Amino acid sequence: MEYRELGKTGLKVSVLSFGGSSLGSEFREIDEGEGIRTVHAALELGINYIDCSPYYGRTKAETVLGKALKGIPRDKYFLATKVGRYDAGKFDFSAKRVTASVDESLARLNVDYLDVIQCHDIEFGDLDQIVEDTILSYCHYELNDDSLADLASHLKEKGVGIINASPLGMGLLTERGAPAWHPAGVSIKAACRRAAERCCVWGKDLKQLAIKFAVSHPDIATTLVSTANPQHIRSNVQWAEAPLDEELLAEVLKILRPIHSRTWPSGRPENN
Repeated sequence: MEYRELGKTGLKVSVLSFGGSSLGSEFREIDEGEGIRTVHAALELGINYIDCSPYYGRTKAETVLGKALKGIPRDKYFLATKVGRYDAGKFDFSAKRVTASVDESLARLNVDYLDVIQCHDIEFGDLDQIVEDTILSYCHYELNDDSLADLASHLKEKGVGIINASPLGMGLLTERGAPAWHPAGVSIKAACRRAAERCCVWGKDLKQLAIKFAVSHPDIATTLVSTANPQHIRSNVQWAEAPLDEELLAEVLKILRPIHSRTWPSGRPENN
């Protein structure tokens, strides 16, 4: 496993990290024991950065993660969670609620401290409230959208640590395809589906290419992947450590070129 500095935090994090959204049954109803085993497998494979949020599963993810971390030495991992978002349309970035949220998360996670605290989906709040230390950007450094790369060198110069999330585009870059709730437009979904089909013709898995592409940018400290399946996290680590298939990458990027860096609105209009 490769490790990189996360901005000015002093944390040296694994290039592939564990996202807790799956533990909250955000993508499918999970077995709690399987989720716990997945966290343990991630740590055994060298992943040392774990990200969660009270919003995932409406506190379920933090609760399951807390059970998984019980008995694990605290110096074996860095732990991050979020504040500000608590339900589908429920946001509160006020100092009072943020302070209470941290205490609630500590209790659910069964830890005495957090290494990183981030505001969740800041585009739904007032950007003047945000403290700039690290950023977490999702669906903006992946095969179909690498717009985060345009900011990477600037952020590095400022000492801001970059956390990349959703290298599979929240399901877009998989054979199964995006879930029904996915906000991407029809053309984006169709192009990603063609890319997955082309990989199948080559006898390859689009997910493998997507993971390796995401972790290959040297200015991105870590890329979050989320799963509640131990074998899937093992596969993700193997893919991150495997060589990049440059020929297949060129073929897939050609298919995705018509929708390159096309995205969808999120949050307040002024923040888009």
